[in-house]
Amino acid sequence: MSVLVVVRRRAQPGLEEQAIEEMMRRVADRSRNDRRSRLVWVFQAVDDPAQLLYTGVWPSIADYWQRQQSKPAAQLDALCVGPPERYFFERLRTVEVASLRAHAVDCTFVQLAPAEGATAERFLLEDSHRAAQHLPGFVLHALYRGLDPPSLRFVMHGWESLAALERFRHEVLPALVRELSVTGATVTLFAGRTRGGAAGLPHGLYTWRA
Repeated sequence: MSVLVVVRRRAQPGLEEQAIEEMMRRVADRSRNDRRSRLVWVFQAVDDPAQLLYTGVWPSIADYWQRQQSKPAAQLDALCVGPPERYFFERLRTVEVASLRAHAVDCTFVQLAPAEGATAERFLLEDSHRAAQHLPGFVLHALYRGLDPPSLRFVMHGWESLAALERFRHEVLPALVRELSVTGATVTLFAGRTRGGAAGLPHGLYTWRA
């Protein structure tokens, strides 16, 4: 089963660009040497440039860890503060405007409350998608379920521009967060611009098929 690997890092002060360059070097190396390589992208937070987010589709969790063992990220780790946060997800739904590219994204980590998990998931599947797709610059909506823990959800909206992202954050996102909070869910947000992806890959983050 293909998995989405999400890794959050914080670059050391003043080393943001070096960290991004090292992340992209590793992305390019994997793309060049592993024919199973699929889509991999790197995002930098718009509010806090030290926050970096890696998202990559891998054949399995075992493949990802094998890669980490064979090619450790010691140089990248040295450019960052503390250890990275890693998450593994399976895809529940993706909706994409195939003719557009996502130059900016908002990502939401949602830890579901046990009693209202089904309600929150329905909201993420339906309402959050509808709220986003009617805005100018919408490119994609994607929802993933955590593999460990299974109560974690990862939602991404892709935007054609930073301006489209900011409009969503201003006009729509606060209400979505309030609705999720009512269910008891814990919400963590990330908004970023696309810094790069594996060379030669098609547009978008979610053109892959499991």
